[in-house]
Amino acid sequence: MLKKILFIILVFSFMIAGSLVCMAYGDDDIVESSYLVTESTDFLDLVAPAVSIENIVLQEEGYSDEAVIEKYSSLFFDTEDETEIELIRDIVVNEFHNYALSAIIAEGVQIDEGDNIVVMAFVQKDDSFELIASEEVNRLYMCLEPVELNLPHVGKDNPNYVRIIAFRKNSYDNLSLANIQIHCKTIVIDNKKFDFESTIHKGPLDTIKHVNSKIGE
Repeated sequence: MLKKILFIILVFSFMIAGSLVCMAYGDDDIVESSYLVTESTDFLDLVAPAVSIENIVLQEEGYSDEAVIEKYSSLFFDTEDETEIELIRDIVVNEFHNYALSAIIAEGVQIDEGDNIVVMAFVQKDDSFELIASEEVNRLYMCLEPVELNLPHVGKDNPNYVRIIAFRKNSYDNLSLANIQIHCKTIVIDNKKFDFESTIHKGPLDTIKHVNSKIGE
């Protein structure tokens, strides 16, 4: 009988010891997991400000055409200024394609990853300039695809004075005559030129009359 009692006590002792060991391991796991979570959170708090999407968006929002034009208006629109810096070349305004501006990156000009060449076109109206085009040239295409210009002046006595300005986007906060390109063009729109668009919705007789009137001018 005594042996049975001792056996039962021994069994209960092993069960209690086993429970205590499991509880100890469980507490260690909880403490370790808590440490890992806290450590990871602290690490993210240190890294997140540098790589967050919000910061990337804010950096992109730092540039705007309006802000740049306002800041550098005297630099851009001084009629005496035309720089020798060449970021783009073969600057053409093709009148046969609705006066579209095109250009290519100048030889030897490298565009870094994440940077673009900003190309702005302005037309003079009275004593001020109006933005009529703003495009960016990236490092993949290296050319400015034709951009239609809305030129307001018509006739030989009323030419369009167009000022084309190019600069590196990453340098927008530190522009000067030393790092921007200013190129000027005078474009005359002939008011006697046959206007195809005005005949699209006309009948054959109206089209003939329109052509004859243009020839007779």
